[in-house]
Amino acid sequence: YAYLNKRRALDIQRALDQLDSKTWVWNGDGFSEIGNVISCETPFDCRPYLFSLPAEIRMFARMFNQLGMQSQLTADMLVNILQRIKSASEAMHHDATFQQRNLLMCINVLNLLAEKLGEANEDLQSQIVVPIEVKGSGILCLKPIQECTYSDKEWLQQRSKYFGQEKMEASHTFINSSIPPETAKALNVPDRKSVV
Repeated sequence: YAYLNKRRALDIQRALDQLDSKTWVWNGDGFSEIGNVISCETPFDCRPYLFSLPAEIRMFARMFNQLGMQSQLTADMLVNILQRIKSASEAMHHDATFQQRNLLMCINVLNLLAEKLGEANEDLQSQIVVPIEVKGSGILCLKPIQECTYSDKEWLQQRSKYFGQEKMEASHTFINSSIPPETAKALNVPDRKSVV
């Protein structure tokens, strides 16, 4: 990287375009594409979906940024992490530890995304996926926000006395109960009251 750092970004990009592999950025564990590494620290561990540029090469952050590496975590990147978790979960069944780690990462991403929602345009918002409740399966399943609902626990308890919990759950896809209602509301997940 010291050698590349002495060259113009345009020359580096031309050389990189000639490579068969686009995984040339050291991520601390191996190599990644430049779009899967960010030059700042992330507020939580996003590996293997997004890596922070390791401290030992952070001195070259300016060069990496000139070549397309992001210098801050954006709403687009957060949505991309969710989409990658969804793809990984659909591709194969993982052990419970992996699923739990991905669920916690989803919740962290959604909480941060709720704060950054001003950055998200309508198209980006339509790409947000959330973990849903899947009773007793141990499988992490993510669905688009538009297909889901959430409910505050007090309201749900009152309604289920009259209509039955199973009937209510069968008619709607609830987001995972670990997602705070404030986050769901900020992300514009339809609340249970509005879809009854």
